[in-house]
Amino acid sequence: LSLYSQLLPWNKASLEEKSKTLVNKMHWKLRDALLAVRMAVTGTKIGLPLFETLEILGKDEVVKRLQLSLN
Repeated sequence: LSLYSQLLPWNKASLEEKSKTLVNKMHWKLRDALLAVRMAVTGTKIGLPLFETLEILGKDEVVKRLQLSLN
């Protein structure tokens, strides 16, 4: 969550880079980690490309949805 709340600039490239860096650092499976983010933010397993979706929704909305999914 802190990855997204502190991310600047908020665009597809930085979202993708920072997400993949964190996934690799934590030794998670990329597919599983990104699916969890997608489910938390969109409520669905499939949809438009994830990083473009996050960019369009905007930082405030994405962080809000991630926080709601953790509660």
